[in-house]
Amino acid sequence: MKTPRPLPTPLGLAPFTFQEALDAGVSRRRLKHRSLDVPSRGIRLPLEPSSAVNLRARPLTVVTQFSAVSHATAFLIWDFPGYLPGSRAPEIHISRPDTMAIPRRRGVIGHVGQFFDDEITRLDGVLVTTRTRTWLDCARKMSVDELTVMAYRLLRHPRPAFENRSEPYASPEELAKMLDRHKGTPGIRKARLALEQARIGADSAPRRGFGSRWGALGCRNRN
Repeated sequence: MKTPRPLPTPLGLAPFTFQEALDAGVSRRRLKHRSLDVPSRGIRLPLEPSSAVNLRARPLTVVTQFSAVSHATAFLIWDFPGYLPGSRAPEIHISRPDTMAIPRRRGVIGHVGQFFDDEITRLDGVLVTTRTRTWLDCARKMSVDELTVMAYRLLRHPRPAFENRSEPYASPEELAKMLDRHKGTPGIRKARLALEQARIGADSAPRRGFGSRWGALGCRNRN
């Protein structure tokens, strides 16, 4: 069997959309070659793609209008600590505004909800829910203690010698605002309690009273 022509960079490294390939000069015949998988309608997957979750998620948001990566997939992209059920499943979580139809396609777990402009950001070309919104979206499936660890990650002041930032990811007021915006969201009571506990931990001397629980919940990675 004839060896197919190599795909132009970066199409051969990660999933891409059918239209992106056409725009890059790839022929329709090449896109039908069996060396490319079709994980979802309008998307092609090279034989040895990158395993980075943001690269796998990107084309799904491109072909699904007005959508962003969210929930368990955003949890992985932001490298939150703790255990979230379903976060290691192969499906990609995507959200759209609740004025639109829920995303339904192969390889996707779709959600709809109310989104404010500052709750969606772009990371490496991928639209994704912000860290604070992702924290709230995960509340339904996580324990109060694990939500507390996530909130502490957002609130704590970084260590300049080890991190490429000088400010916390969020303030207590920003997390409280997120909760006030979305009253009635599943898991919001747990999130409120977690915020209270995280504020105590972030404001106290070296996590006094929280140290053992932080370690037990796998908070060694403090990025």
